[in-house]
Amino acid sequence: MTEKTPVLLVVDDRPDNLFVIEQLVNEYIPDCIVHTAANADIAFQMAHELHPDGILSDIQMPGKNGIELCRQLKQTPQISDIPVLLITAHKSDPHLRVQGLEAGADDFIARPIDNLELAARIKVMFRIKHMQDKLIEAKGNLEKTVNAANFNKFKQG
Repeated sequence: MTEKTPVLLVVDDRPDNLFVIEQLVNEYIPDCIVHTAANADIAFQMAHELHPDGILSDIQMPGKNGIELCRQLKQTPQISDIPVLLITAHKSDPHLRVQGLEAGADDFIARPIDNLELAARIKVMFRIKHMQDKLIEAKGNLEKTVNAANFNKFKQG
């Protein structure tokens, strides 16, 4: 299995935040492809189309917030395996973090964002997704082997 270029979807309603995060990722994770979405509905659609290796979403957005987006992603079987990293306000309410975890968030990072910490958390998210994909592939290969063995056994018996 060859290593594929990781894809990150960044969701924020503020264009300046999208720009800064995209530049940061390009600097610290240069082999990463970054896509941006200005709201949760666009992000949900893009998640279906791109099936990114991770989603970095602001929690505080007008309309559907990042927690609601996370819940929607995790309840959709085709994209439920995409890791989600939520961005919280510096003094965020612990209840908000609990809501995010209950919605299926894989990690949090607080503003103001430390560049090195964000890059490290994104890399960990990609590593987890890569290993998850390898497990799914191995499971598929094992199922094929077992089915072929059972078929041959049935055919001989």
